Amino acid sequence: MMCKEVLGKGCMLKYDFLSIFKGSATPVGLYARNRWIGLDDDSCWQKDFDKTVAALRKGQLANCSWDTSPLLTIHRLFGLHLTVRQPDDDIDKALEWLVFTLDTLPNAQISTLFGKQLSSKIENLPFVDGDVADLFKAAVLFLSTIFGKGEEEAVARIFQEVMARFDIKRRRWTSLASTQNFLRAFVVHPEYKHSEMIHKVVRLFADMQSKSGTWNGRINS
Repeated sequence: MMCKEVLGKGCMLKYDFLSIFKGSATPVGLYARNRWIGLDDDSCWQKDFDKTVAALRKGQLANCSWDTSPLLTIHRLFGLHLTVRQPDDDIDKALEWLVFTLDTLPNAQISTLFGKQLSSKIENLPFVDGDVADLFKAAVLFLSTIFGKGEEEAVARIFQEVMARFDIKRRRWTSLASTQNFLRAFVVHPEYKHSEMIHKVVRLFADMQSKSGTWNGRINS
């Protein structure tokens, strides 16, 4: 979608907020150049795309993870989602490794693998700092779903487990951070994105919004 289509006719901005992406070879930059600016026919875009995708794929191990690290594997898969978009055998196997790791590791060990100073480590991912085990679950559900695996048995079981933990009266999961992360996963699932549960979560955050349109840090606890 082009900038003009987003803003509508007669709406002019003082600054071109897309200009920062025009020479960017990051996954986000390539996505913006393709989807928002319309530079994907540019030969420079294709060269940047090929180079970035090769870098994202580089180093995938025999077990189909990157460095046997859930966090690095999540980063690489999210980058591939923004670039190649469609799943392939290597992506499918990396997703399977994430699901297997989530199923077999205790929460304490997951926290150890993610380490401290999590906020800096999840930059450029669509998640917020919070309970590490919940963040990992949300990432696995999100990535599995956007790559077309959301209804597979192992993934569906995790969705059901997360749903069972939802507090209907409070309209949230344990913390607001976990609620944001799980919301990110559920809204891309074709079955759950219009569910009553998700409507309750969206209404919760809407009710917390100030009249100025901000949340003033109220949604990170």
